[in-house]
Amino acid sequence: MAWSRITVDLGFQIGPITIPAVMLRQRLTAILTGVALAGLVLGSSGCSQEPAAPTPTPTRAATAAPTGTVRPSPTPNPTATPIPPSIDASYQLIGPDGALHVDEVVIPEDGWLAAYPDGQGELDPAADLGHVALTAGSNPSVTLSIDPMWPERSIQLALFGGRSEDAFAPSLDTLLQVTRLEIDTPMTIPAISVADQEIMVDGLVTIERVFAPRPAWVAIYPADDHGHERLLGYAPVMAGESKNITLPIRWREAPTDLQAVILADGAPENVYDPAADRPVTVNGTPIAATFTATFPPDIVIIDQPVINGQFVADRVVSPEDGWLVVYEDGDEDGQPGFIIGSIAVKKGLNERIEVRVNPAALAPQLLVTLHEDTGTVGTFDFPGSDPPRRYQELAFFTRFRTDAGPILEGADRPLAESEADGPAIAIDLAVVDVDFWIAVQADENGRPGETILGQGWFPAGFHRDLLVSLETAPATGATIHAVLYQDNGTREEFERNQTDFPILFRRRPITLPITITP
Repeated sequence: MAWSRITVDLGFQIGPITIPAVMLRQRLTAILTGVALAGLVLGSSGCSQEPAAPTPTPTRAATAAPTGTVRPSPTPNPTATPIPPSIDASYQLIGPDGALHVDEVVIPEDGWLAAYPDGQGELDPAADLGHVALTAGSNPSVTLSIDPMWPERSIQLALFGGRSEDAFAPSLDTLLQVTRLEIDTPMTIPAISVADQEIMVDGLVTIERVFAPRPAWVAIYPADDHGHERLLGYAPVMAGESKNITLPIRWREAPTDLQAVILADGAPENVYDPAADRPVTVNGTPIAATFTATFPPDIVIIDQPVINGQFVADRVVSPEDGWLVVYEDGDEDGQPGFIIGSIAVKKGLNERIEVRVNPAALAPQLLVTLHEDTGTVGTFDFPGSDPPRRYQELAFFTRFRTDAGPILEGADRPLAESEADGPAIAIDLAVVDVDFWIAVQADENGRPGETILGQGWFPAGFHRDLLVSLETAPATGATIHAVLYQDNGTREEFERNQTDFPILFRRRPITLPITITP
């Protein structure tokens, strides 16, 4: 056995100890192992001075064996949630293009978005203001067009599902939702539009469109009647837009250039009153539209004497340049006699045409018709050319009588002013075959009295729009009498009851009562 000698310093002196080498290695190993275990205990206990308690050894518990087979539950299939319909729109100003903008429309199926008037209760499928097609799902930034002059401040937006046809058919689709939308327009300006047109014998005029903020009238006047005094026809229109309005006019009194005017419906409402129903104006200008009318061939001649081989046709409407031709009265079969006069007429309206005829061929009744100008232009070539004009495949004639006697026509009216700035009275028409006077006499018990208020001289012939000066102005509401006198004595000198006596027709004087109006 080998021995080793070590010295151990234990803090006090004992003296050298002699230990065998094998024993020394065993003792050192034990000491180092204990130091290492002590360090581990101190590190785990946070330097605690208490010794660690012994950990009991766990025992395994018995586990029961399963008694049956567990089957997994099936996973449920997901259910689709329907898309709720919605309309997202806000107050907006409708511009001149009529574009109505909707932020978003959500619809569960293909369908339509339509605009309707507000406040009418149940939607009328025929009253939609505009519509647009939609596809299923979300439709952002939808635009539909409505009338930019729509007078109301709100509309209804209706959502229809189904889209059963390519064309909008709300009665066949499903109404999904209705939303009210406030809108505004720049200005509800009245408007009227009418196209040039042919007017038939029924005299019906068609107005394409009228927009009125409130109930009104639409009236037809000659285009040059800026005072709107010669009314030819009228019809009522409702508030808002009206289309294709038809109204009859007195077309035989109408020129070819006409105007359609919007009239405000004054009091009493729904009753046309020319004194109360005045033109609607914007900045002082009436809302009107002018147009050109084409009329059927027409000849207007009043019964009148033929004076110095001449008579007057009041109005002739010809489809083309042609001829106004006068025939002798026809035979028992309705065939006209010989031609006794002709005069050229222009295309369109011809007024107050003086027609000369052969005095030797005069008869109590004459026939007048239109002929074409197909031969030498400006030369009446009938029967070689220039045949009678036909209308709807038929020949037409106008008859008038030459034995009607002198004519004096007028109406109740206010006083006018003469050329000398004195009072005067207007006479519409006088047709007399001799030089004559029109004397204005005061009323006595409903008949011409002895008092002469004024007189005027005129040559034989056909006269319109005469003016007779008065020396004394009658009061408003008074009745006066215009009386025809023949100028038999000194020419243009009124010699009443001396040489100038009243003109008689069928033993009666020719008189015209006139009441002076305000």
